[in-house]
Amino acid sequence: LDIDDRLVSVYENELLSFTVSATDDDINATITYSISGEIVSLGANINPTTGVFSWTPATGTAGMYIVTFIATANGETDEDTVTIIVRAVNKNDLINTINSAKTKIASAASGTEIGQYPQSAINAFQTAISAAQAVADNPTATQSQVDQAETNLQTAEATFDAARITSIDKSALTSAIATANAKVASAVAGTGTGQYPQASIDEFKAAIAIAQAVADNPNATNAEVS
Repeated sequence: LDIDDRLVSVYENELLSFTVSATDDDINATITYSISGEIVSLGANINPTTGVFSWTPATGTAGMYIVTFIATANGETDEDTVTIIVRAVNKNDLINTINSAKTKIASAASGTEIGQYPQSAINAFQTAISAAQAVADNPTATQSQVDQAETNLQTAEATFDAARITSIDKSALTSAIATANAKVASAVAGTGTGQYPQASIDEFKAAIAIAQAVADNPNATNAEVS
């Protein structure tokens, strides 16, 4: 029997497949392949003609298995053994990432003020958490699916973090103040045509001053700026 590896490993829920081959002095001999061992009852099989072995160990089958591969031709047999190590799917890192994400989103406030998040960002993050939770809850999830779910959630969390509002856009306010200053600078107090009562000019200047104070305040809220 020709077997490349006599020690192989696979995670639960993932396909393990390889081919064994044998030769016989009689080139016309028909070689038949078979296997024996505990894994036969766990769903492992080998194609009797091609020697292709395949097995997808289910959840809960983690452990070490000794498999005997048998080649039969002209009433004679040859056999060899392979040790298969089945590794349990490890979801610990994924679960920890999910729990951390749930804690973060639970304290997130939706809004337009500093420290808050757009509702769309919260919704997207929640969708990512739900997708990761579905993988964590899936008993047939593969290790690669678990690892990918963790990566996807970490990416979603980074996007969520970046969406946190850290400053208020004051450009519209600043522009409005500049326009108002230009207008009040050209205003002439008086009672003639095109002139303004001094009280109106003073009131407008007071409003501009209030707006400028908001623009100069690094802690101004979005509501105050608007």
